[in-house]
Amino acid sequence: MKRSSSQILRRLHGMRLPIRAKLVLAMTLLVLGATAVLVYESGRRITLESAGALESQEDNLLRLLTYQLAPALEFSSQESAQEALRSMMHGARVRYAAVYDQEGALFVSQSRDLAPGRDAALKATCPTNQEVQQDLRFSVRSIDNASGQAVGRVVVGFSLADHARIQREHWTR
Repeated sequence: MKRSSSQILRRLHGMRLPIRAKLVLAMTLLVLGATAVLVYESGRRITLESAGALESQEDNLLRLLTYQLAPALEFSSQESAQEALRSMMHGARVRYAAVYDQEGALFVSQSRDLAPGRDAALKATCPTNQEVQQDLRFSVRSIDNASGQAVGRVVVGFSLADHARIQREHWTR
């Protein structure tokens, strides 16, 4: 005979359980609830920590890049600037990078795995700091020479898809 869930609940409600069984049941439910909260919170913390680590890596990458680009801008060496961008994009989550001189004119740019025409559109719009466009999050940093004077700026577009993939990999380790 098949019983419905409401019939089962009525039967359980009608049962007279000893106080010890009620306490064991209450403690079991309390432990299960606390475990669920701990699992949720630890997952949230891991996600926040991995996001913070990725942002720190991006910041370090930008800092290193500005050190490499400062001499290239000061001596107007597009070849050196292109080489710096190329080395940064190899193996990184970077999909777009552009260097602008002191007057705001595009000096050099480089892109990887972008849809056709997207590179030209990005050059025309010049994204701002922490702006998100489609699948890229942009960071902008001033390029300063050895005396601390601004000689240009760099715009770097980091892949949001790669960011999400790295976080998923972090969870499955």
